[in-house]
Amino acid sequence: MITVGDLQLKDLNELRDTWTHTNKKYTSPDGKCSIRLGDDCWLDDDVSLGVNVSLGDGCLLGDDVSLGYDCWLGDYVSLGYGCWLDDDVSLRDGCSLYDDCSLGYGYNLPVSPLWFCGPRHPIGYYLPGMVKSGYVTHPIRWWEKNIERYTKKCKYTQTDTKEYIWRVKALADWMKLWGVYETPKHKA
Repeated sequence: MITVGDLQLKDLNELRDTWTHTNKKYTSPDGKCSIRLGDDCWLDDDVSLGVNVSLGDGCLLGDDVSLGYDCWLGDYVSLGYGCWLDDDVSLRDGCSLYDDCSLGYGYNLPVSPLWFCGPRHPIGYYLPGMVKSGYVTHPIRWWEKNIERYTKKCKYTQTDTKEYIWRVKALADWMKLWGVYETPKHKA
């Protein structure tokens, strides 16, 4: 089931067949909801889209993805199972967010996330202040302090360890440059 605003549709074909189509923008029969779907978009089961959502070409949305009102996704954005984006979120071209990710109101990802394919595990920017490698997610400050201990625990070679140390330093520099080095403070 695809939900757009308060309307429920069986699938993407129903959206394309029953809504008014102009310039790749779809408007509900009652005129209250509109979304833009780029070419080759793929929406899985139970996707929920707010009003005025815009999806670029080649976007992939997994099961149970929810986008708030006025969200904008660039070309070839992929959102994994259970992702939730609040109102006014913008993600640039080529961005991928993995399962059960959530981004709050007005979050604008500065650039496509930086990821390295490591000899053992990929490692890269996950959320502001956070880096993920394989299934392990920690603040960038943790990675800076613990990468050698972590690679030793995982029995990485000396060469692999040097590569991961370099990658953590590169990620930290990139995150500082784009203002996403710090983890946002959550109000209690």
